[in-house]
Amino acid sequence: MFSAMKNRGDKTTAGLPVQDLLRQKDASIEALQAQVALLSEQLAWLQRQLFGRRSERLVGDLDRHTLPLDFGVTGNAIMAQKRQ
Repeated sequence: MFSAMKNRGDKTTAGLPVQDLLRQKDASIEALQAQVALLSEQLAWLQRQLFGRRSERLVGDLDRHTLPLDFGVTGNAIMAQKRQ
């Protein structure tokens, strides 16, 4: 097959000139590299959010803003009032 292509003298593969194929390959590589760079940035941001210093602060903030649940005397008094 390769010798047939050489003998014909036309530098085509699947009907496209080799130069067009190389341009398509280069464009595809550039697009994939841009996508890898974007995904790497997103991964780095996510890792900072999950494992960075800020994540430790968020856990403390959540604990400070939660209301304590009291099911002791106050809860029993409310239930007694509802029964009456």
